[in-house]
Amino acid sequence: MIKKVLGAYYKSFLFFFALGTSITFAIGSYMQFHSTGNDFWNVLYYGRNMTLSQPESLYNGFYPFGYAFLIGQMPFTYILPIAYIINSLLTGFFTASVSTLVFYTRNFFCHFHCNI
Repeated sequence: MIKKVLGAYYKSFLFFFALGTSITFAIGSYMQFHSTGNDFWNVLYYGRNMTLSQPESLYNGFYPFGYAFLIGQMPFTYILPIAYIINSLLTGFFTASVSTLVFYTRNFFCHFHCNI
């Protein structure tokens, strides 16, 4: 399916996804992710206290949509390793998306301006 959606750019997407994920996970593992020093526990508390009875608790403009809900659903005993993996995968997805968009845009504009 990814090949059908991205066409010729699926190999670069997969490459940058793997690159972004592995670099983020390697650096995070080396730094031990500093989970006690960042806002992770606030997001966990926020995610665990989201309720449909209070619709205002479902929206927070600071966090990406669904991130706090996803973190809040994790089992507490494995929360840090799962969060490390999810954050690395999301970073890899962001890196791959932006890189593929840049390659597509460069080739798109070059197609119209380089053939003149």
